[in-house]
Amino acid sequence: MVDRAAWHRLLAEAAAEGADQPRRICQLCTVALDVTGAGISMVTATGNRGVVCATDDVSASIEQLQFTLGEGPCVDAVSSGAPVLIPDLDDAGDFARERWPAFLSSAAAGGARALFAFPLRIGAVQLGAMDLYRATPGELPEADLAAALLAADAAALSLLHLDAGERDVLGGSDGGAAYQLQVHQATGMVMVQLQVGVEEALVRLRARAFASGVPLQVLAQDVLARRTRFSPEDT
Repeated sequence: MVDRAAWHRLLAEAAAEGADQPRRICQLCTVALDVTGAGISMVTATGNRGVVCATDDVSASIEQLQFTLGEGPCVDAVSSGAPVLIPDLDDAGDFARERWPAFLSSAAAGGARALFAFPLRIGAVQLGAMDLYRATPGELPEADLAAALLAADAAALSLLHLDAGERDVLGGSDGGAAYQLQVHQATGMVMVQLQVGVEEALVRLRARAFASGVPLQVLAQDVLARRTRFSPEDT
């Protein structure tokens, strides 16, 4: 049984590890949950794709297979925005066999028997997916499922730290000050548009920049110039 308070604390500690956050979250899942390995892949609406991290060779293979084949629970989790839970890859049912014929056989041959895929999203913004696999079949316990959903939320936020675009626009101290002011002002406008607090507005701003493949400062300038607007319907 996962202690909810302890799990929140562990995820919060992982959030202090900068660009290594995704890997740390995956490692925590393998230690605290009834899974053998974990992996995270980035998939955005603008076509940014790539394996972010994997805890072992089987996890890495699962991520690569889905990108190579264009099919699998991760792909469906991203497209549907909902978790895809397969407790037994050898008995996945006709629906799964029809959708992922090549993936199922390859993943099972590689050592996976159960697979649980979770979409990584912030509001309406698609960022990727987190896959948890087990070397033995079986359902993911209810407490572990709840913990995995929390980990997926943390993993979605962690992907934002992979975007180095904002660091590229920082020049001298004056440039850095201007950058911070623009982002601050844009965050204020997003707060008003979405009727949310400052932290939520900044997360939404960063998520849109990440998914669009543009530096945060550029998006902030677009918001300030009213070329880009955030709508509650997008959340």
